[in-house]
Amino acid sequence: MFAASSEGKTEGLCEGTLVLTKFGWRAVETLQADDEVMTFDHGYRPLRRIARSLSLAGSADCPDHGQLVAVPAQALGNRDAIVLQPNQYVMIESDMAEDAFGDPFVLVPAHALTGYRGIARADTAQRLSVYTLQFADDEVIYVNGAGLVHCGGTSTAGLEQLIGGNLPSYISLPVEAARAVIDALKEGDETGQEDDAAL
Repeated sequence: MFAASSEGKTEGLCEGTLVLTKFGWRAVETLQADDEVMTFDHGYRPLRRIARSLSLAGSADCPDHGQLVAVPAQALGNRDAIVLQPNQYVMIESDMAEDAFGDPFVLVPAHALTGYRGIARADTAQRLSVYTLQFADDEVIYVNGAGLVHCGGTSTAGLEQLIGGNLPSYISLPVEAARAVIDALKEGDETGQEDDAAL
């Protein structure tokens, strides 16, 4: 979620990331509250809040979860190369995830994708501006082509809403489970099977 991740870091989109809005693709840094953004599940939804911070780029010897992630063009359905926060959740589609969790679409932290289709730690210590987008509820949005990333919601839900299943439900995998799913995707690539991944 856009709040804290398991490593205590936050999600967010680095400057220059293109977001699909009602008026076409726009750089994340140009967005404002109430702009309508295309979501994976619910069509266009207005942004509730946008916050700017600095990326958590670390030195080359820092752990994966502290280093920006470089995703080459086309690696995960993204039209252009993109730099992600290490703990930005991205949506992937996987047969293994469907078998294990009952849903082919799962969220994985970006740093778990390193080593897959040329995805690597970003070779930079430059700190970029990062923009946190929030909607009324959790959403998955389109970036840089067909990429899919998770954004958190601002609303709070009571227990009855959670029990009633009225909120979006995305399966967020911990790092080890995410890496197992990514390993299965790698094997699919090697054997020519069509197991999809979307950024």
